[in-house]
Order: sequence, then C-alpha cells, then structure tokens
Amino acid sequence: AENVSSRKDGAYTGEVSASQLKSYDVEYTIVGHSERREYQKETFEDINEKVKRLFEENITPILCIGESKEQRENTDFKAFLEEEITTALAGLTEEQISKVIIAYEPIWSIGTGIIPTEEQIIDVFDFIKEKLPTTKVLYGGSANVNNIEMLNTIKQIDGYLLGGLSLKPEELQTFLDIMKQ
Repeated sequence: AENVSSRKDGAYTGEVSASQLKSYDVEYTIVGHSERREYQKETFEDINEKVKRLFEENITPILCIGESKEQRENTDFKAFLEEEITTALAGLTEEQISKVIIAYEPIWSIGTGIIPTEEQIIDVFDFIKEKLPTTKVLYGGSANVNNIEMLNTIKQIDGYLLGGLSLKPEELQTFLDIMKQ
C-alpha cells in the first residue's frame, strides 16, 4: 500500500487503518513519502505513529527518506536524513527496526530524470547502512531504463522503489529485463 493511517480504527474519513490493510493481506506499506510530507503536512512524529500501527499488524514499513535540493546544497543533509530515520523508528524494538525497509529518494531527483552521481548514492547508502546495518535500503528517485545499468553497479543498493516507471508497462519490462542481466 502507499499509505496507512496513523490512527488505529475509528471514524477517520478517508483514512485506511493498518488492520484494514491486513484484512487484504497487505505485506508492505510505504510511509513518509515526500509527497505526503509536503501536501498532507505529515510530520516525523506522524510517520512514527504509522510505522507503529503497521508493526501492530505485522506489516513491513517501507520508510521513505530524502533531502531537498536546498538541504543537499546548503545544510548538513545527512543530519536531516538521520533525524528522519531516528524519529520514524523511535520506540521500536531492535527486531522491528531490523525489519524496516528504507527507501532513499532524494526529493530533488523524484520525477526529474536527474539522479545523484554514483559517488553520492554510495555515500548516502553507506551512511544509512552504518546506522542500520541489517536494514535493506532501496533506491527511488527517477530510476529508469536509461540509468538502471549504472545503478545496478552499486552494490549497496538492495532494490528499487519505482514511481513513474511503474505507470509505463513496456519500459518497466525493459527495466526488469536489464536488471536480470
């Protein structure tokens, strides 16, 4: 699923609870996507509640993290990424934390066709895996048929979170074929 309510059950029109997702055998749910943070004003604390609701139903959270272009260029963006991770995982057990999947999606790259350099990706993935050594880390942010060969050379990437590409079946199939090589 692409979202879950931060509340358990109740009269929250438009929200889908973790128990509702579980009733449909959902196994993974995205939380913290930059669009939800921007347009729905989700906070780090909201995301933490969503992660907790998912674990109550044994659903694996896919926690999206990423920095804006301004954060990348003008601040210690790694401190921001660390805050995203730390706040989202607050109050979880070590076992739960080891089950969370991190999806690194540099906000400045999503939907633009522009991706970080190989060195930038390796730097961020090494940073995340140093903090969470047993956690799988996915790359998202304009992964497509034009850059999958380069992305596949980065051993730190455990998989991909695909957005716009998933809406183009022929290109998606080409992407998958290249990944298998």
